[in-house]
Amino acid sequence: MNTSQECLHSSLITSQMDTLTHFIFVPDNVLKADVTIVLGMSLWERPLARAIDLYRQGLAGRLALCGGYNPKIGAIEALKMYRKAKSIGIPDSDILVDPDSSNTAENFSNAVFLLQANNIRTTRSVVNIVSIHFHSRRALLTAQKVFGNGVQFGIATYPSIHYTSNTWYETEAGRRNVSDEIEKIVRYFPGNMLPEGIN
Repeated sequence: MNTSQECLHSSLITSQMDTLTHFIFVPDNVLKADVTIVLGMSLWERPLARAIDLYRQGLAGRLALCGGYNPKIGAIEALKMYRKAKSIGIPDSDILVDPDSSNTAENFSNAVFLLQANNIRTTRSVVNIVSIHFHSRRALLTAQKVFGNGVQFGIATYPSIHYTSNTWYETEAGRRNVSDEIEKIVRYFPGNMLPEGIN
């Protein structure tokens, strides 16, 4: 490969990386919401901190804390978040808890049930989603599928402790996370979901 071919090859790779980055990592777009759905994780303090920040700004509405038993921490993610939120003064009236979900689809289907059970409309509503950055695209696609038309979604992300949205391809964790997300998007959302050039 000569120098010009190497430059072209490098340019194509850079272009593909840019396309993939913009697809997977949805830019923050926080709305003044009726409810904010918080997706749990092992490091549950991180999504909760992001949600509390939105709450204190008057943007969150009620908080729907989602996440079942996590063997890595030996606890139910949603309950850990609930106890912390309560301890800093967020009233019970502004907290909904889903202690049973074990995946993204269940996070949102259980959230719909919680909203309906608490007389919060699930159509023509505004919903923020709090998600780790690399999961934001699949979280948004799942929410749109579960809630259906008529809901306006905002996104509030926080970065991995290992990489940013601009450096994911430089780390093994980043490459693995993005690869897993692409695989799951293809599996759960068949059709032409991926941008052209991403296989």
